Amino acid sequence: MRLGIVVALAAEARILSPRGAPPRTVVPFRADGFLILSGIGPQRAAAAARKLIDLGAGALLSWGIAAGLTTDLAAGALVVPETVIDDAGGTFPTDHDWRRRVSGRLGASLALSNGALVQGRVMLTKGRDKAALAAATGAVAMDMESGVVATAARQAGVPFLAVRAISDPVGMNIPPAALEAIDAYGRVRPPRMLLRLARHPGEMMGLAALGWSFRAACRTLRTAARDVDVFSPVR
Repeated sequence: MRLGIVVALAAEARILSPRGAPPRTVVPFRADGFLILSGIGPQRAAAAARKLIDLGAGALLSWGIAAGLTTDLAAGALVVPETVIDDAGGTFPTDHDWRRRVSGRLGASLALSNGALVQGRVMLTKGRDKAALAAATGAVAMDMESGVVATAARQAGVPFLAVRAISDPVGMNIPPAALEAIDAYGRVRPPRMLLRLARHPGEMMGLAALGWSFRAACRTLRTAARDVDVFSPVR
């Protein structure tokens, strides 16, 4: 069974493919899989998932970072959700056997939750908005892509799983500099970053804290990527 992996950020892709992945281009992954760097947001992720299905993917994995919505998930915690909720409120169970195997293996060494993952329409930059989304949906984490990847998997009748590491806990506010200075694939644009910080130097501390949390999430993803069970939906 060929596995198709959707990643939104260039940094997430480099964890799985050391040479990275050109945007919107399918690249090989291990012996019998492939991944695509979709870019941030549901429209890009939906197009990427459909491309993988068209190329013969027999399972889909949504891989990367997420925002924490509950106080028990610190930066670097791993979420392998039992359920994904799309931005219209639709619910999608992840593959039971795949999820249970991955959770059992990774939960032995990483802080791991099987709580629900919700797809948001926009990035949430305020802790109060993250907490409100948790109260409204019951989700423990939020990304902007997994709901549409789950939809593509359901339409194609193939297994689906999401593996997401927390990059900004619920209590963390994201400074505007972090959003203004990145492109659609999460790559930093230094001139914009420097210009923003020159005008708003008070955002430096928040940016440093976010950088630390993002690195913690990437360390967790690298640990997860070393376990082949993550990428084996069928024995």
